[in-house]
Amino acid sequence: NSPVVQAAFARRYDEILTDARRYVTPLASILDVGCGIGNFVAHAQSVGMRAIGIDVDVAAVASARERGLTAYISEELDEHVPTGSVDAVAMWDVIEHMFDPTAVLREVVGKARIGGALLLETPDAAFPVRRLLLAAHRLSAGRLDLTESMYYWEHKVYFTMRGLGILLDRVGFEVVLVRRTTSVREKMDLIFAEGNDGTTIRRLLDMSWPVSEAAFRRLARGNKLLIVARRRS
Repeated sequence: NSPVVQAAFARRYDEILTDARRYVTPLASILDVGCGIGNFVAHAQSVGMRAIGIDVDVAAVASARERGLTAYISEELDEHVPTGSVDAVAMWDVIEHMFDPTAVLREVVGKARIGGALLLETPDAAFPVRRLLLAAHRLSAGRLDLTESMYYWEHKVYFTMRGLGILLDRVGFEVVLVRRTTSVREKMDLIFAEGNDGTTIRRLLDMSWPVSEAAFRRLARGNKLLIVARRRS
């Protein structure tokens, strides 16, 4: 709920929408899959788009509706969002939570019209720091384990760009733009501050995070993939 974090996400959303409009026009309506309490839906509406959200979390959908947003639980999707009825589908940090991403994608991406867009953000499995931490864990026989900061139990799968491109091709989308960027810095600053337990490792992570984030962002080698894909069929 931090205004600073909300503003940072708004900037990210505006950037990716601007990118998408280079490849897809018009871009006037969007379905947000995994909308939560509706922050992206609210932003899309604020910039003049017709925005709809869906989520499996009944309580989150109820909260979105209380905000005056158009949101449905997943079982209501086909009833309220016909096939090919929106210009774009968005999935912000959602696909990595799915046991069967292909099946879910087939269900939701068809809601975008032919020539429409898919806007997708997910962790990048090829992020160099992930490989370093996994190597340190392996070489130390598990005694040095810093992987918790890069891998979360809620995530069922991590994609490389190659793997994600193959998956999207299977469901009828061609990737037209890829950005490798970092997690929203303002959000991560809060997470690091709240999670500081005073240990040496934690202090080192807290100190190194701002420097490493800035470096990876400049090198366009961040821990996140931001993708625009266009529906072929």
